[in-house]
Amino acid sequence: MSSRKGVILGFLVAVCIPPLHLALAALPSEPGIESAIDGVLFLAVAFAVFFPYAAIVGALVGVPAYLACHRFGIVSWWMAIVVGSVAGLLATFVTPAGVPPHVQLLQYVILGALAGIVFWIVFRLVERGS
Repeated sequence: MSSRKGVILGFLVAVCIPPLHLALAALPSEPGIESAIDGVLFLAVAFAVFFPYAAIVGALVGVPAYLACHRFGIVSWWMAIVVGSVAGLLATFVTPAGVPPHVQLLQYVILGALAGIVFWIVFRLVERGS
């Protein structure tokens, strides 16, 4: 049971990383922010907008990849980075126009790799704690 909790918690934490980064990156370009409350509200709304996309990509790539890796006994930190990078690569195909593709590719592959390693860290901490 603890392994299942680790997977679920790891997935939830990992898919929060890209939307948090995107919300924070969009904050300076928003002209209507005049106070800290405006900033916090903007971050919450931007996070809520970006989160479903991260969750969909994570569910379509991360969950099957975890199940396959678990089946073959290769759940490791390097596999989490590879799978996260692939998820980031796939996410570049559903991004807004106006940003050069190579910038988006680099940004999302790095965010995916970071999300993958965070998944693995949370998974291992929960697994060892139980």
